[in-house]
Amino acid sequence: MVKIHRPTIYPISVFKLRLTQLINRASNVNVENGILSFSFDEQQFAISCKDSRVVKEPGYEILIDEVTTCQIDRSLMNVCTKDKCEAMSTRHDFNT
Repeated sequence: MVKIHRPTIYPISVFKLRLTQLINRASNVNVENGILSFSFDEQQFAISCKDSRVVKEPGYEILIDEVTTCQIDRSLMNVCTKDKCEAMSTRHDFNT
């Protein structure tokens, strides 16, 4: 019998990919007071840590939940869940 190993896909890994894609397609990327703001398709968006979630507004889209630690500064966004921690660049020029 052949045993198949299925890779574990963590929600934070999917979040990291989504955030990188958002920043790569965005313009006017800026971090101020722990809020990552950017423009996309002539619309302004903001990503912030709210309670145990990382959300994108307007619209309150939950990008990831069950977050234990979340910090956004000028160059990095650090997010931890119970399974894993990730540090992601918040700088547009680092994600290209």
